[in-house]
Formats: sequence, C-alpha cells, structure tokens
Amino acid sequence: MALLLHVLMLVLLSGGSAEVVENFEWECGQFFANRKSPTIFSGPQYKQICQTLNGVPYYATYYDTGNKIPVYSAYRFRGLQSCKRKNWYIEPQLDDTNAVSNMSSEGSVDINLRGVHQALSEDYKKSGYHKGHLAPVYQAGSQSCADATFTLTNAAPQDRFFNNGKWKSLERKIANDLVKQCLNLEYSVFIVTGVVPGTGTLKNENRVKVPSHFWTAYCCLDNNNKCQTSRGYIGENKNETPLNMTVKELETYLATLYEVRSFEVFPTPAYIVEIDQYRAYY
Repeated sequence: MALLLHVLMLVLLSGGSAEVVENFEWECGQFFANRKSPTIFSGPQYKQICQTLNGVPYYATYYDTGNKIPVYSAYRFRGLQSCKRKNWYIEPQLDDTNAVSNMSSEGSVDINLRGVHQALSEDYKKSGYHKGHLAPVYQAGSQSCADATFTLTNAAPQDRFFNNGKWKSLERKIANDLVKQCLNLEYSVFIVTGVVPGTGTLKNENRVKVPSHFWTAYCCLDNNNKCQTSRGYIGENKNETPLNMTVKELETYLATLYEVRSFEVFPTPAYIVEIDQYRAYY
C-alpha cells in the first residue's frame, strides 16, 4: 500500500511536459481518464506526444512514425466554444531530437530532416483527402486549444465527404450530448479519438498511410472517478454513418482491426481495483 501511495503522489505531482516523452501517462496524464492511457503498442515507430503550444499542453497523441499518422489523440471536453481555424504545425522533435519542444511551423525544421518521421502539408496537396482532426476544433474548449489541434501529428487522411458529412455530424452530436449528460452533472469528460491504418497511401507515394477506419469514445467520470456515462463509435473512412456501440464492443472491434490480443480505450487503474477489492473484503 505504501508503494501504491508513493506512485499516486508521483502522478499527482508530475507536470505537463512539452515534448515527445517516454511515458505520457506521467508527463501529461491529465488528458486520460484516471490518468491511464489507452493501449500502447510495442515498437520504436510509436511516439508519445504531449501536444504543446506556447508552453501549454492541450492534449496527448500516440503517433505512428512508420505510417506517419496518429494512432489516437486523448483530450478533455470542457464545453463548446466558437473557435477560428488556423495554419498547420508539425512536431519538430519527431524529425530532430534537438529541436524545440513546442509544435512549430514546418520551416522550423531543417529541410533535410523534416518529414522523415511525420506527414507534411505537401503530402495532402491534390491527394483527394482532408487533414482529418482527431482532437477536433469543434470540441476545443478555447481558441488556444483549437490552435493546438492544428498539428499534422493530430491529423490523418480522411475522405473529404466523410470529414464534412457523417463524421462532422457525429462530432457535433457527441459534443451536444456531453454537455447535457455529463457537464451539466459536473462530470469530468474524457475523449479518445483514433484511426486504424488501411492499405493505401496518399498519392501512392508510400509515405502517409490512409486509415481504413476512424473511431472515437468518451467516458464521463463522477467525483469518485467512476465512469458513469460512456459510448463508442467507429466508421469506415467513407461517408457512411459510424456504428454506435458500447466502449467494450468498440474495444473488441479494435482488437480485431489492430490484430492484437486486446485493446483498451479506458483501462481501469490498478489503485481503483485495489480500493474496490478492499471495500468488498470488509
């Protein structure tokens, strides 16, 4: 129990680091329900990013440098704002480990290095696909937060009709539902949005993988850090209505698509399990 309390104190005291990190549960765990990230894959191509703009972390992204698309982005939902759209950034540290830790313009990285481990705006030009946000502008809680969503590490190639159609409608529906069902009850809302790599690449240049599916899920925690309301959605990367399902159903679906034994979007923290078992015992 002493070790458990020590671990909890470290979690609470850890700040939001503005860089590509070894473990974003520790560095920017405030964006994960109960500070537990979704499933992490093995392999050096996967990078954990605390998405930071002007020294402030706004969300976390798990990025695949091999496919040059994110696996997922995790963020808090705090309400609806009217935010403007901005220019796109990249994550300099993915291509140059000595670069600045804040997201920056593409010109901030040496031309011989930029784009080696991430997508660039040029990849999307005349590709027929949009830069599909994972942490979306519409659900951003402030203009600064909305600005921070405009990094290519938070985007994946999305069918333009899907982006402007069924997926856009889903983002709005989720936001409106969460205001009524969770924020009005003062629940803390956590969202994870991700993609599944497909078989094709942008402009057939073998650089940026086009996702076969986009998915998203939310969990609303009460004051006891219990998930009282949750839901999952997944849709093929075309303009059809995404499937509506429980988070457990989504996790099973994703395990099949990712070809892994299991996939957790909202893992149950060990310390909560311990507390529950302690209460049950007594």
